[in-house]
Amino acid sequence: MLTPEVCEAILRDHYRNPRHRGACEGAQPETVENPACGDIVTLSLAVSGPERSVICARFVGAGCAASQAGASLVLGMVQGKPATQATHLLEHFCSVMESGTVDPELHFEEFGDTGALLSLARFPARVVCATLAARQMIRMLRPSL
Repeated sequence: MLTPEVCEAILRDHYRNPRHRGACEGAQPETVENPACGDIVTLSLAVSGPERSVICARFVGAGCAASQAGASLVLGMVQGKPATQATHLLEHFCSVMESGTVDPELHFEEFGDTGALLSLARFPARVVCATLAARQMIRMLRPSL
């Protein structure tokens, strides 16, 4: 259940203890910045197999809690998924985030813990931060489709 308290705890945990840190071996890293907030995220991505599945997704970065927790959460959401499915999931996530005030609980089945980021949807400046890694992942996955 993604209550406001649970959302806050998930975001704090992923900011303080980010998952998927580092780089994927042999992958070309790509950096994206949010100059308005000072966020920077460098993503590396490896896809393989007939479905072009995401076999490795890692990041390094610095910035606000929304950008760093966002990177940690969205990378976990796409690990192991075919590139097409991962891209659609990320696009849907960004669309929901941009829709404004959203109840994270309504999207828990779709996004799991990543849905905690939806608690930030009512803050337009935080939406940019929270979707920074997701948007870059979409750009990186498109050539794999």
